[in-house]
Amino acid sequence: MRCLQQLVGRVLANPVKTVRMTRQHLGTPLSGALYLVKDWSEISASSILRFMSEKTIRITQGAMDRALPIALVPLWGEYPQVEARARLRYEGRHLHVRFMATEPQLRRMVTDHNGRVWEDSCVEIFLQREGQDEYVNVECSASTKMLVARGTNREDRERWPIDFIDKIPCSVTILENSTAKSRWKAEIALDLVALGLVGADEPMGEVVLRGNLYKCGDKLKEPHYLAAFPIGTLKPDFHRPEFFVRFSFED
Repeated sequence: MRCLQQLVGRVLANPVKTVRMTRQHLGTPLSGALYLVKDWSEISASSILRFMSEKTIRITQGAMDRALPIALVPLWGEYPQVEARARLRYEGRHLHVRFMATEPQLRRMVTDHNGRVWEDSCVEIFLQREGQDEYVNVECSASTKMLVARGTNREDRERWPIDFIDKIPCSVTILENSTAKSRWKAEIALDLVALGLVGADEPMGEVVLRGNLYKCGDKLKEPHYLAAFPIGTLKPDFHRPEFFVRFSFED
Protein backbone atom coordinates (compact mmCIF):
# COMPACT_ATOMS: atom_id res chain seq x y z
CA MET A 1 0.00 0.00 0.00
CA ARG A 2 2.93 2.32 0.68
CA CYS A 3 4.11 1.92 -2.93
CA LEU A 4 0.61 2.73 -4.13
CA GLN A 5 0.48 5.88 -2.01
CA GLN A 6 3.84 6.95 -3.37
CA LEU A 7 2.61 6.31 -6.92
CA VAL A 8 -0.51 8.39 -6.36
CA GLY A 9 1.58 11.25 -5.07
CA ARG A 10 3.89 11.15 -8.07
CA VAL A 11 1.06 10.93 -10.55
CA LEU A 12 -0.77 13.88 -9.00
CA ALA A 13 2.45 15.86 -9.22
CA ASN A 14 3.03 14.91 -12.87
CA PRO A 15 2.48 18.01 -15.06
CA VAL A 16 2.39 15.98 -18.27
CA LYS A 17 -1.13 14.70 -17.76
CA THR A 18 -4.04 15.44 -15.45
CA VAL A 19 -4.97 12.35 -13.49
CA ARG A 20 -8.24 11.57 -11.75
CA MET A 21 -7.55 9.37 -8.72
CA THR A 22 -10.92 8.47 -7.22
CA ARG A 23 -12.01 5.67 -4.92
CA GLN A 24 -12.77 3.41 -7.90
CA HIS A 25 -9.10 3.47 -8.92
CA LEU A 26 -8.02 1.91 -5.64
CA GLY A 27 -8.96 -1.69 -6.34
CA THR A 28 -10.39 -3.97 -3.68
CA PRO A 29 -8.58 -7.18 -2.70
CA LEU A 30 -9.48 -10.38 -4.55
CA SER A 31 -9.79 -13.18 -1.99
CA GLY A 32 -7.16 -11.59 0.20
CA ALA A 33 -4.87 -10.75 -2.71
CA LEU A 34 -2.54 -7.78 -2.96
CA TYR A 35 -4.06 -4.32 -3.27
CA LEU A 36 -3.44 -2.97 -6.76
CA VAL A 37 -4.72 -0.02 -8.76
CA LYS A 38 -7.89 -1.15 -10.54
CA ASP A 39 -7.87 1.24 -13.50
CA TRP A 40 -4.54 2.44 -14.88
CA SER A 41 -6.03 4.08 -17.98
CA GLU A 42 -5.71 7.58 -16.51
CA ILE A 43 -2.07 7.19 -15.47
CA SER A 44 0.85 8.16 -17.71
CA ALA A 45 3.29 5.50 -18.90
CA SER A 46 6.21 7.35 -17.29
CA SER A 47 4.49 7.21 -13.89
CA ILE A 48 3.83 3.49 -14.31
CA LEU A 49 7.48 2.91 -15.17
CA ARG A 50 8.61 4.70 -12.01
CA PHE A 51 6.24 2.58 -9.96
CA MET A 52 7.43 -0.65 -11.59
CA SER A 53 11.09 0.17 -10.98
CA GLU A 54 10.41 0.15 -7.22
CA LYS A 55 8.18 -2.93 -7.09
CA THR A 56 9.68 -6.28 -6.01
CA ILE A 57 7.86 -9.60 -5.63
CA ARG A 58 9.64 -11.74 -3.05
CA ILE A 59 9.25 -15.45 -3.76
CA THR A 60 9.78 -17.90 -0.92
CA GLN A 61 10.05 -21.63 -0.46
CA GLY A 62 7.45 -23.69 1.36
CA ALA A 63 3.82 -24.58 0.82
CA MET A 64 2.00 -22.86 -2.03
CA ASP A 65 -0.98 -22.03 0.17
CA ARG A 66 1.28 -19.87 2.32
CA ALA A 67 2.36 -17.74 -0.64
CA LEU A 68 0.63 -14.37 -0.83
CA PRO A 69 -1.91 -14.34 -3.70
CA ILE A 70 -1.36 -11.71 -6.36
CA ALA A 71 -4.47 -10.27 -8.00
CA LEU A 72 -4.57 -9.90 -11.77
CA VAL A 73 -6.54 -6.77 -12.62
CA PRO A 74 -8.27 -5.59 -15.81
CA LEU A 75 -6.31 -3.61 -18.39
CA TRP A 76 -7.68 -1.93 -21.50
CA GLY A 77 -11.29 -2.37 -20.40
CA GLU A 78 -13.62 -3.62 -17.68
CA TYR A 79 -14.44 -7.32 -17.34
CA PRO A 80 -16.69 -7.56 -14.26
CA GLN A 81 -17.22 -11.33 -14.49
CA VAL A 82 -13.54 -12.19 -14.87
CA GLU A 83 -11.24 -12.66 -11.89
CA ALA A 84 -7.80 -14.19 -11.62
CA ARG A 85 -4.99 -14.47 -9.12
CA ALA A 86 -1.64 -16.22 -8.90
CA ARG A 87 0.69 -17.61 -6.26
CA LEU A 88 4.43 -18.18 -6.65
CA ARG A 89 6.90 -20.32 -4.74
CA TYR A 90 10.20 -21.95 -5.56
CA GLU A 91 11.91 -25.22 -4.76
CA GLY A 92 15.52 -25.74 -5.77
CA ARG A 93 15.77 -24.02 -9.14
CA HIS A 94 12.15 -24.61 -10.09
CA LEU A 95 9.55 -21.85 -9.99
CA HIS A 96 6.06 -23.11 -9.15
CA VAL A 97 3.10 -21.05 -10.35
CA ARG A 98 -0.56 -21.54 -9.47
CA PHE A 99 -3.26 -19.59 -11.29
CA MET A 100 -6.91 -19.46 -10.20
CA ALA A 101 -9.38 -18.03 -12.73
CA THR A 102 -13.10 -17.29 -12.85
CA GLU A 103 -14.79 -16.30 -16.10
CA PRO A 104 -18.20 -16.54 -17.77
CA GLN A 105 -16.98 -18.73 -20.64
CA LEU A 106 -14.41 -21.54 -20.68
CA ARG A 107 -12.68 -22.01 -24.02
CA ARG A 108 -10.17 -24.86 -24.46
CA MET A 109 -9.93 -25.53 -28.17
CA VAL A 110 -6.16 -25.68 -28.67
CA THR A 111 -5.00 -29.29 -29.04
CA ASP A 112 -1.25 -28.89 -29.67
CA HIS A 113 1.65 -27.29 -27.84
CA ASN A 114 2.86 -24.01 -29.37
CA GLY A 115 -0.61 -23.42 -30.79
CA ARG A 116 -2.69 -20.26 -30.47
CA VAL A 117 -3.27 -20.75 -26.74
CA TRP A 118 -3.93 -17.04 -26.12
CA GLU A 119 -7.23 -17.42 -27.99
CA ASP A 120 -8.44 -19.92 -25.36
CA SER A 121 -9.04 -19.28 -21.68
CA CYS A 122 -5.37 -18.71 -20.98
CA VAL A 123 -2.96 -17.80 -18.18
CA GLU A 124 0.60 -16.65 -18.75
CA ILE A 125 3.87 -15.80 -17.03
CA PHE A 126 6.66 -13.82 -18.69
CA LEU A 127 10.14 -13.90 -17.15
CA GLN A 128 13.42 -12.15 -17.87
CA ARG A 129 16.81 -12.24 -16.19
CA GLU A 130 17.51 -8.75 -14.90
CA GLY A 131 20.04 -7.03 -17.12
CA GLN A 132 19.30 -9.18 -20.18
CA ASP A 133 17.21 -8.28 -23.23
CA GLU A 134 15.76 -11.73 -23.90
CA TYR A 135 12.68 -12.88 -22.00
CA VAL A 136 10.68 -16.11 -21.81
CA ASN A 137 6.91 -16.38 -22.23
CA VAL A 138 5.03 -19.42 -20.89
CA GLU A 139 1.35 -19.45 -21.88
CA CYS A 140 -1.09 -22.15 -20.74
CA SER A 141 -4.54 -22.87 -22.16
CA ALA A 142 -7.29 -24.42 -20.05
CA SER A 143 -6.83 -27.38 -22.43
CA THR A 144 -3.39 -27.94 -20.76
CA LYS A 145 -1.55 -27.09 -23.99
CA MET A 146 1.25 -24.55 -23.69
CA LEU A 147 3.25 -22.13 -25.76
CA VAL A 148 6.83 -21.55 -24.59
CA ALA A 149 9.14 -19.16 -26.41
CA ARG A 150 12.01 -16.74 -25.93
CA GLY A 151 13.27 -13.61 -27.64
CA THR A 152 13.73 -9.86 -27.23
CA ASN A 153 10.33 -8.65 -28.47
CA ARG A 154 6.95 -9.82 -29.79
CA GLU A 155 8.20 -10.57 -33.32
CA ASP A 156 11.58 -12.06 -32.38
CA ARG A 157 10.36 -15.29 -30.73
CA GLU A 158 11.98 -18.72 -30.83
CA ARG A 159 9.64 -21.47 -29.66
CA TRP A 160 10.91 -24.40 -27.63
CA PRO A 161 10.41 -27.82 -29.24
CA ILE A 162 7.35 -29.90 -28.38
CA ASP A 163 9.35 -32.59 -26.57
CA PHE A 164 10.76 -29.91 -24.24
CA ILE A 165 7.29 -28.55 -23.45
CA ASP A 166 5.95 -32.07 -22.88
CA LYS A 167 8.35 -32.40 -19.94
CA ILE A 168 7.12 -29.27 -18.17
CA PRO A 169 4.89 -30.33 -15.25
CA CYS A 170 1.51 -28.75 -15.89
CA SER A 171 -1.96 -29.58 -14.61
CA VAL A 172 -5.35 -27.96 -15.15
CA THR A 173 -8.31 -28.61 -12.87
CA ILE A 174 -11.80 -27.52 -13.89
CA LEU A 175 -13.53 -26.58 -10.64
CA GLU A 176 -16.81 -25.38 -12.12
CA ASN A 177 -18.14 -25.13 -15.67
CA SER A 178 -21.69 -23.98 -16.37
CA THR A 179 -23.45 -21.59 -18.71
CA ALA A 180 -23.20 -18.94 -15.99
CA LYS A 181 -19.64 -19.30 -14.67
CA SER A 182 -16.45 -21.30 -15.00
CA ARG A 183 -13.67 -21.67 -12.44
CA TRP A 184 -10.37 -23.38 -13.11
CA LYS A 185 -6.88 -23.81 -11.73
CA ALA A 186 -3.56 -24.20 -13.55
CA GLU A 187 -0.34 -25.29 -11.86
CA ILE A 188 3.00 -25.13 -13.65
CA ALA A 189 6.54 -25.95 -12.51
CA LEU A 190 9.26 -24.16 -14.47
CA ASP A 191 12.87 -25.32 -14.56
CA LEU A 192 14.65 -21.96 -14.51
CA VAL A 193 17.97 -23.52 -15.51
CA ALA A 194 16.48 -25.23 -18.58
CA LEU A 195 14.80 -21.95 -19.54
CA GLY A 196 18.16 -20.17 -19.42
CA LEU A 197 17.16 -17.84 -16.58
CA VAL A 198 19.37 -19.22 -13.79
CA GLY A 199 22.80 -20.83 -13.70
CA ALA A 200 23.02 -24.48 -12.63
CA ASP A 201 25.17 -23.69 -9.56
CA GLU A 202 23.88 -20.20 -8.89
CA PRO A 203 22.48 -19.48 -5.40
CA MET A 204 18.83 -18.52 -5.74
CA GLY A 205 19.26 -15.79 -3.15
CA GLU A 206 21.45 -13.94 -5.65
CA VAL A 207 19.02 -14.28 -8.56
CA VAL A 208 16.82 -11.39 -9.67
CA LEU A 209 14.31 -11.87 -12.46
CA ARG A 210 11.78 -9.50 -13.95
CA GLY A 211 8.33 -10.43 -15.17
CA ASN A 212 4.56 -10.19 -15.13
CA LEU A 213 1.55 -12.52 -14.92
CA TYR A 214 -1.43 -12.43 -17.25
CA LYS A 215 -4.92 -13.77 -17.97
CA CYS A 216 -6.49 -13.48 -21.42
CA GLY A 217 -8.94 -14.99 -23.88
CA ASP A 218 -8.79 -13.41 -27.32
CA LYS A 219 -11.44 -15.62 -28.96
CA LEU A 220 -13.97 -15.61 -26.15
CA LYS A 221 -17.34 -13.97 -26.75
CA GLU A 222 -16.10 -11.12 -24.62
CA PRO A 223 -12.28 -10.98 -24.86
CA HIS A 224 -10.44 -9.90 -21.73
CA TYR A 225 -6.94 -8.92 -20.66
CA LEU A 226 -5.74 -8.94 -17.04
CA ALA A 227 -2.28 -8.48 -15.57
CA ALA A 228 -0.69 -8.49 -12.15
CA PHE A 229 1.11 -5.22 -12.91
CA PRO A 230 0.18 -2.33 -15.20
CA ILE A 231 1.29 -1.90 -18.80
CA GLY A 232 1.38 1.64 -20.16
CA THR A 233 0.07 1.01 -23.68
CA LEU A 234 -3.15 2.09 -25.37
CA LYS A 235 -3.89 -1.38 -26.80
CA PRO A 236 -3.44 -4.89 -25.35
CA ASP A 237 0.23 -5.89 -25.50
CA PHE A 238 1.76 -8.30 -22.99
CA HIS A 239 5.12 -8.28 -24.79
CA ARG A 240 6.38 -5.14 -23.09
CA PRO A 241 9.34 -6.08 -20.87
CA GLU A 242 9.95 -2.45 -19.93
CA PHE A 243 6.93 -2.78 -17.63
CA PHE A 244 8.10 -5.98 -15.90
CA VAL A 245 8.65 -5.92 -12.12
CA ARG A 246 11.45 -7.49 -10.10
CA PHE A 247 11.15 -11.05 -8.75
CA SER A 248 13.60 -11.98 -5.98
CA PHE A 249 14.06 -15.28 -4.18
CA GLU A 250 14.29 -15.53 -0.39
CA ASP A 251 15.91 -18.40 1.48
